[in-house]
Amino acid sequence: MSMEVAEPFNVPVNPIMLGITDYFDVIDKPMDFGTIRRNLENGVKYMNADDVFSDVQYIWENCYKYNKPGDPFLELVKQVKETFIMFWNAVGLYSTEPRMAPGEHFYF
Repeated sequence: MSMEVAEPFNVPVNPIMLGITDYFDVIDKPMDFGTIRRNLENGVKYMNADDVFSDVQYIWENCYKYNKPGDPFLELVKQVKETFIMFWNAVGLYSTEPRMAPGEHFYF
């Protein structure tokens, strides 16, 4: 995603580099915008817009699931989610509300 606050979500989480070695114990389905983009460019995995949207939702769900309240990543992902949903809806790709991650408090 081409916005500065989305930068941490454009590549897969590297638990070793970030010192969060329990990441894969907590997160079952890691996802990032770079992986989604590659899947789209290579024509794999996605049959429709709902499939893409489902993977995008894993980005913020994982962030809310792994990080604790007050973590700066939570504010970043909130901004990313708001912007993504705004553009997604503007082009008419998805019309229902996104899933809420456990512990997420999000208002449009």
